[in-house]
Amino acid sequence: METVEQIRENPYLQYFIGLEAYTFKPPFEASMMVHFRQRINVDLVKRINEEMVKRGRERIEQKSKKKGSEEEEIGERENKGKLLLDATCAPGDIKYPTDLEILNQGRKATEQIIDSLYKSIKGRLKKKPRMYRNVARKEYLRIAKKQRGKRSD
Repeated sequence: METVEQIRENPYLQYFIGLEAYTFKPPFEASMMVHFRQRINVDLVKRINEEMVKRGRERIEQKSKKKGSEEEEIGERENKGKLLLDATCAPGDIKYPTDLEILNQGRKATEQIIDSLYKSIKGRLKKKPRMYRNVARKEYLRIAKKQRGKRSD
């Protein structure tokens, strides 16, 4: 079941099993994996590996021949488009764990949680517990301002 889900979610695996285009539908039923496992033995794996290497070499040869002929022909090519997947791309507005602002947001959220919890038990306590929120904010601002001064462009 997990293998089928991995194939369904991963365009690389779909390409590997020979699908022409990405699809969100499972390529086969998960129960078929049992049948596949029963039919695969060591000799079959060897033959599959040999066939894959043979076809890979043929494709490389075809591409090198095709590349030479394409360079000779200067004609219009049909644009079929490309799917670019790059794990290194990330939005610029993401805050990273080293960012001091994340700590400050956590402090604010914690203060809000404590305030809401205190409201629910207000009658049972004599006074609100000390939180030193002003001290914490001043310390944050002191460090944040100091960091800005260290930057050199």
